[in-house]
Order: sequence, then C-alpha cells, then structure tokens
Amino acid sequence: MTIDFTDQRFGRLVVVGRIGSNKHGYAIWLSRCDCGKTVRITSRSLKAGKTKSCGCLKFSDLTGQRFGRLVAIKLIGRTKWGKGLWLCQCDCGKIAQAMASSLNMGQKKSCGCLKSKDLTGQRFGGLVAVELVGTVKCGSKLWLCRCDCGKTVRVTSRSLNARQKKSCGCLKIKDLTDQRFNKLVVIKRIGMTKRGSVLWLCQCDCGKTVQATSGSLNAGAKKSCGCLIIKDLTGQRFGRLVAIELAGTVKWGSKLWLCQCDCGKITQATSCSLRYKKSCGCLLKEAQHKLVEFNKLRHWQDIDENSDFTFTASQLRGMKLDAVYREDLKCENFQVKSGQAQWS
Repeated sequence: MTIDFTDQRFGRLVVVGRIGSNKHGYAIWLSRCDCGKTVRITSRSLKAGKTKSCGCLKFSDLTGQRFGRLVAIKLIGRTKWGKGLWLCQCDCGKIAQAMASSLNMGQKKSCGCLKSKDLTGQRFGGLVAVELVGTVKCGSKLWLCRCDCGKTVRVTSRSLNARQKKSCGCLKIKDLTDQRFNKLVVIKRIGMTKRGSVLWLCQCDCGKTVQATSGSLNAGAKKSCGCLIIKDLTGQRFGRLVAIELAGTVKWGSKLWLCQCDCGKITQATSCSLRYKKSCGCLLKEAQHKLVEFNKLRHWQDIDENSDFTFTASQLRGMKLDAVYREDLKCENFQVKSGQAQWS
C-alpha cells in the first residue's frame, strides 16, 4: 500500500501531490522547494532522505557577495556539468553570468572589462586611440583611432600593443607631390583604387589633367595624358588628302583628323583609315564616271592612245568581256602596268 506524502515536508521540499509511477513501480511525487522551484521525486528517495531540495542546497548562497568587480545577484540555474550559474552585475554597469566555482576561485572578476586596458588618448606611432567601439570574433577589443593625416581607422588592441599598426596606411605611401614623371607633374593624392594602389592627380605639359597610380608613375608606364602616343599628322599627305588638325577621338580610341582634299572639300578621317583613305570620295566618283563612259563604247577599236581611260586593276576586276574584246585588247597592246590598265 502506497503512503500518501501530500503536504509533508522533507528538508526544503513540500510534497504537492502524486503524479504517477516510474518503470520500477515507485510512486513519483511533485514537490515544491523553498527556493520556489518544483521537482519530481520518487517515494523511495523521500523516505531515505536522499533528496532534501531541488538541488539548491548543493550551492552556497552567493547573493550580494562581491568577487572583484562583480556582485552576485541571483542563482539562475545550472550548467550542463551541474555547476551553479549566477547572474552578476559588474561595476562598469554590464550584466554577466558566472559559475559559482569561477567566482570562488577568483577566475571571474569582471564582465571582461578588466581584460581590456583603457587605451583612450594613448599614442601608437601615428595613431591616437579615441574610443572603444566593440570586440572582434577572436575576443580582441576594437578601438577607433585617429591618424596624424586626419583619417580615422579601426584597430584591435592586440595590433596596437604589438606595434603592428602605426598609421592608417599613409606611412607606407611615398609622397609624390610636385615630382615630375616625363611630361606629368604630380599635383596631389586623390584616393585609392579598388586594388589598393594610391591614385594621384597629375598635370601634363600639354595642359590637361590626368589620374595615375603611383605604380604606373614609378615604373614609367605613364608618361603623359596620352599626347605622347598621338603621332602628329599635321601637313602630311595621304593621296589627295592633307591632314589639317586633330579634331578629337572616336569611341574606340582612334584619333580623328580634319583633312582637306585636293578638290577643295573638308572631310574627317581617323588615323587608322588614312592608311587606305585617299580622298573625300571624289576619286570614286571619277572612276565611276570613267567606267560609265567606257561601257558606252561598242568597239575596242574606238579606243586609241588619245582616249582618257585609265583604270586601276581593282576597278577592272569583275568586268565581263567576251573573247573578241579580249583578243582586241591583246592586239592593241592594252595591258595592266603598275596596277593600272593603260595603253602600252
């Protein structure tokens, strides 16, 4: 017969009621501890006096006690190893959790602020620590620092104390202001590229301003705004065209020149097209006119040495002549010389 333990006290426990039995047949009783927690205990444990509390008797009461900069507020539970976990208030105002064993052994004395030495106002090379802004993943404190050049940068306390960081990066940058690199004179530093190269504003001797990295300037890869690359074609003749002046640049980078044709017209041509462009278009019109007149002739015998018909080999290419005309051409010594079809 099971004894009714309802409302009976066992140590700090008061039995509330029976809630069932375990697999061994012992009755399970719901009990309330004086600390306010409820716990399930078998009748065998109650009778033997093995369980007298919810477990709080194992933990010494640390409420109100001071450990370094921490003051224990209340017991909030246990760790997975069964250690008592206390909620503590630090003198800096933060709330921290600590195990009773860590507090008693002096391993835990603050929320962590004791580990972070106050570096405010201290100088590290060209950097002055302004304020603590956070903590990185590895636990090192992150400080906002002002560099002598005026910029602000975030640096870990570990890097500052080890003297690994002494500036925002400006100490590594050689000042190129007012230095000359061929036709370029450096005016000022304007920033950094995506790859971390220092970008400088330079003035070319031609009057234009251009941006250049310190690497390209020091290596001699950048010597001008681009004017050195441009070959001056002013006054040069290309067939019937004479280059007058540089008119600009097309979108693919080729330079555009203003040219005058022998016929009097003005035209534009890129420096690349001047290799094969010989006129404003009047040469083609003249060739087409000659071809029309040439085709009007019925017999090759109508062409003599006084006829003004001179064609390039490319203009004759594709013309269909029957065998009689070809024989007539041979008889009249009409042949191609130096790329032109003419009388021999």
